[in-house]
Amino acid sequence: LRELLLEMQGSVSGVVLHELLLSPSEDEMKLDHHLDLLVDEGLVARTGPHGFRLTSVGHDAAEAIGKSAIWDKVKSLSPVEAFELVKGLTSSTAALALAKLLGLG
Repeated sequence: LRELLLEMQGSVSGVVLHELLLSPSEDEMKLDHHLDLLVDEGLVARTGPHGFRLTSVGHDAAEAIGKSAIWDKVKSLSPVEAFELVKGLTSSTAALALAKLLGLG
């Protein structure tokens, strides 16, 4: 999920296109599922039948976990400590969404 958020943040157009084909690969099904999770948490919005973009909360979340040093720290902490760290780096809405996605909340 982190890599997907960062890929979307770095996209020149700001939009990532994804269409699930008739015989999707395992990777395509995983991407589809991850996009759905990000939409569910308000980090990503649909821009059409196959387009996705980061919301302002999604940009906040990507910024908070984009630096490798911070991400390594989050992974090394207990769930409560990781949530507190993320909460201090971003908006409360982004922190709650990230915590839920990362299994911290």
